[in-house]
Amino acid sequence: STQRHANLPLMTIKCILQQILSGLAHCHASKVMHRNLKPENVLIDSVHNNLGSQDSNSESDLRVVISDFAYSR
Repeated sequence: STQRHANLPLMTIKCILQQILSGLAHCHASKVMHRNLKPENVLIDSVHNNLGSQDSNSESDLRVVISDFAYSR
């Protein structure tokens, strides 16, 4: 598989990690354990603003989703 490497700003990395940890905390509070967390199961998307534009580069415009709960308990 082809991988792209990007130099992300530190604040963007912090935002992504915060959302991952928040999502895991929510799962664990609901008694769900993912058991297969890896980069391929973390989806990152840009969030549209009110005008439907994706032109902003703000960390707050990122939405992180944890996927593939096939091995969850």
